[in-house]
Amino acid sequence: MTYFVFVDESGTLPEPSERFFVVAAVGTRNPRELGRVVKKVREWLKQRGKRYQNITELRFSSAEQETRIKFLEILSTVSDVQIYVLILEKDRSQIIGTPENYAKAAWPLLAKILENFPQAEFILDKQFSKPTVHAALNQALELRAGRDLLIEHGDSQNETCLQIADFIVGAGMAKYRREEEEYLEIVRSKILFERMVSWSEIEKW
Repeated sequence: MTYFVFVDESGTLPEPSERFFVVAAVGTRNPRELGRVVKKVREWLKQRGKRYQNITELRFSSAEQETRIKFLEILSTVSDVQIYVLILEKDRSQIIGTPENYAKAAWPLLAKILENFPQAEFILDKQFSKPTVHAALNQALELRAGRDLLIEHGDSQNETCLQIADFIVGAGMAKYRREEEEYLEIVRSKILFERMVSWSEIEKW
């Protein structure tokens, strides 16, 4: 059975004033069950009033605290979900935002997943808009893996499981940028991997 991994990121590599860049992933063999998290949160929001009726996409950054907590509480009840969080401490460096550097930043997380799920299928939130750049990112990741990988690039408005990855990466950034640990703690039992690395360490991978 295919192991699906939905990947998102928070932060900007080229911005030296941002200390952290976070990559997070949610893995599952049952994306249909996982996607129901978003449906349940939407149903809960509709009960709260008209202002919540027409939300096109659930995002951690724009969600109210109560919604963030509810979302993560529902996620914590899903039987088949594993969470992975990588925090890159940028050393105040200005890192060029190329596909190669994005691959370098994401690779420790993807490598950890591939150790246990070598045939994992990765669905990445669209970091870049051009298909040629997607291809360059795929090539950079496959070069590090030393083999072909199953990689797709998705739009979080259409792929609900990427919205779940967005909440995890947002929770990760909240913890390390603002010391708001409560969000990740809600899904602590589902986290298989949480690690901080520096850009200088990444350079050695």
